[in-house]
Amino acid sequence: MGRALILSDPKVVNLISTRFVPCAVRTGWYLAPEESKFLKQIEHPGGTFRMYACTAGGKGLPVSGSNLAALETVLGKFKPEANPKVPALSEKSQDSVVEPPPGTEVLYVVWNVLDGLKLLPLEKHPAYGKLQREPGFDRLWIRKDEAQALTKGEFPESLKKRMFTKVNQIFFVPETKKLAVTLDKGRLSGVVHAETKSGKGGYQMDFLGFVETKAGKLTRFDMVAKGAWRNDQVSAYASNLAWASNKGQKVTVAVSFTLADPNDVLAKTPPSALNVPQAMAGYLNP
Repeated sequence: MGRALILSDPKVVNLISTRFVPCAVRTGWYLAPEESKFLKQIEHPGGTFRMYACTAGGKGLPVSGSNLAALETVLGKFKPEANPKVPALSEKSQDSVVEPPPGTEVLYVVWNVLDGLKLLPLEKHPAYGKLQREPGFDRLWIRKDEAQALTKGEFPESLKKRMFTKVNQIFFVPETKKLAVTLDKGRLSGVVHAETKSGKGGYQMDFLGFVETKAGKLTRFDMVAKGAWRNDQVSAYASNLAWASNKGQKVTVAVSFTLADPNDVLAKTPPSALNVPQAMAGYLNP
């Protein structure tokens, strides 16, 4: 949510796109040794969401204020370095890098509330109002064998589970009650229903999509699910839906899955579920 708020400001987006090399850093016990050593020498403010700034050689730059003010402060203190020395990653650190197995395909996952939303007025809530109106975004991996199955007109159970586990996570629902998927001559259709433990929250959506192949390779995967969602959580923290639906409110929502261009930089970023290498086995084999 913190990153989404930062990126809702066009001035911030312009600065980090033109004057910085932005990256997200895993925190806590998942840091590789070199990462931990590198970050310890960099000044940063406290809090859950931390913004670090440094030169290419690792010299820390003071960060004060938030978002735009912080970036402007860093630029004011920055002085270019001549031939900065960047330490190489050790073998243990390289093992911490999350990369897809060969032949993996990537889907872009986008979700949003379409109707029934009680919008915050932008003049009173500029940051959260923008966040409320913006879609959520993630990536999802298709294993090589799953992609091959799709080219043969089959929809693997493992891919179904991975996709709709993601949908459940988006809408804060622990398990799927009903899932029916049909893939017939390249046309996807089906229905999905999930509920919270109380039975007072959940979603029900119909979906439609298309799968195309060429020379035994997956060339198109487009699927859109649309339906009703009722949030029975006191607060929903992980996405724009935190501000989209108050407890008990029923809204119309949609989720799309689209095959990504493997050359896209964003497609090379691991799914959010894979923020640590240890999660790989369970993710690829749900």
